[in-house]
Amino acid sequence: MKTLRLIGMALIAVIMCVNFVACSDDEEETNATIEGTWKYTSSSDEDLRSGSFTFKSNGSLVWADEEETSSNCSYTLNGSNLKIILNQDDYIEGTITISKNQATYKYTWHDYAGEWDDDTEYTMTLVKQ
Repeated sequence: MKTLRLIGMALIAVIMCVNFVACSDDEEETNATIEGTWKYTSSSDEDLRSGSFTFKSNGSLVWADEEETSSNCSYTLNGSNLKIILNQDDYIEGTITISKNQATYKYTWHDYAGEWDDDTEYTMTLVKQ
């Protein structure tokens, strides 16, 4: 009888430890933030092959690629929906999944004039610097 009681107590202790560890991982994911500088690579988008985005807390964005740097950009993040406004004509929009210092952004291109929307979904991998 004592053996069964000890086994039962040991199982409860193990279950509680597993639950505690699982909760701490969830908290880390919730605290992930987009603010800061993220280097990106994209194998499918010719216009955004490599560069970086610096997301600021006020919604402004600095975009740097192989050719130039632009400070006239901005972004909005609503849940997992990220809209990056690259200039007054074009923007990209899609969903971002952030996990610690890495993120995956699946997006499509759009223009503000409403003349075109590119239905092609691109995938960008970002690493926080």
